[in-house]
Amino acid sequence: MRTERVGAFLQASMKILFVCTQNVARSPMAAAIFGELVGGRSRHRACQF
Repeated sequence: MRTERVGAFLQASMKILFVCTQNVARSPMAAAIFGELVGGRSRHRACQF
């Protein structure tokens, strides 16, 4: 039962916000870390301000 709940949680929608300012290395690093965490299972949307 616990495994089913964990699986359902991992498939649920999740919102993650990375805020990177004044350092051009932070945004690519955040994107790389996010890519590793989700393992290509993302339908992400990027916004720049």
